[in-house]
Amino acid sequence: MDETPPLTAGDRLFRTAHPGASILPFDSTDVPYSTLYHEAGDDLLAKAASQRVSSFFLFPALYCYRHAVEIALKDIIALWDRIQRREPEVRRHHKLSTLWPLARPAFEDAWPEGDPEVLDALRNLISELDVVDPDGWHFRYGVDRKGRGRELPPELEGVDLSNLALVMRNLIWTLSGTATMLEEYMGHRADQECGYA
Repeated sequence: MDETPPLTAGDRLFRTAHPGASILPFDSTDVPYSTLYHEAGDDLLAKAASQRVSSFFLFPALYCYRHAVEIALKDIIALWDRIQRREPEVRRHHKLSTLWPLARPAFEDAWPEGDPEVLDALRNLISELDVVDPDGWHFRYGVDRKGRGRELPPELEGVDLSNLALVMRNLIWTLSGTATMLEEYMGHRADQECGYA
């Protein structure tokens, strides 16, 4: 195993890369954060499977997955507010149980002929995440706010990692696809209002 050199006073986390490796400037509003957190969760589960130490990687993966769902729901709610010509509200909490009822009208109004079973499936999956981590803290920390260790919820004992990754992929794709459709709708409406369509 390679030895890690000791820290020195000159070490920097964010030093400038050589010109060929520099990161291009970006607009953070265009970054698909929910997709990136979802992919990070997938990478952690893949590492868990390859090293056969799933218990070490499950909670960081679940945190990434849960955060991806939370961001996607908040994006959908903000887009729907704009479509309804309401000022988008910044939601500073992490409660999926509060976010889903605010997002669901976007799905119902955007796809009135859509399959209600898909909405029920979304609600059920989001509820599953909410049951094991209702406030967004359980997957992030090994102890609660009083310093007590957390017990593994029964739902997570012996969890099938490949199924978790597959269902989470479908969940994120459904949420991301809805956000993309809402963005396209807003663009189309703006074109119509400007007389381009």
